[in-house]
Amino acid sequence: MFIEGAASVPAKRPSYKEVAWLDYDPAIIDPRPNYDSYDVARSCYPLHAFEIEFIGRRSPDGRGHMGIFGSEIWVDKMLSAKPLQAPNCANY
Repeated sequence: MFIEGAASVPAKRPSYKEVAWLDYDPAIIDPRPNYDSYDVARSCYPLHAFEIEFIGRRSPDGRGHMGIFGSEIWVDKMLSAKPLQAPNCANY
């Protein structure tokens, strides 16, 4: 999920139509976390939040991943990434 212009994680998760799908390789931002790890105690996949700056483009067809997002952003070059406090995956 990509929230354009955000410098922090919103208290409530926006609807998929209000945000974009960000098409990128997470290891470019931070290769350390296991992005596929499942948190058994919370019954969810942990969330990772970053404030990022990049060069990219918006998909010309305007639909995001699997058609559920408002749009899709293609990252051509990642310029910077700053970790943010991630919300709890169980209630976000």
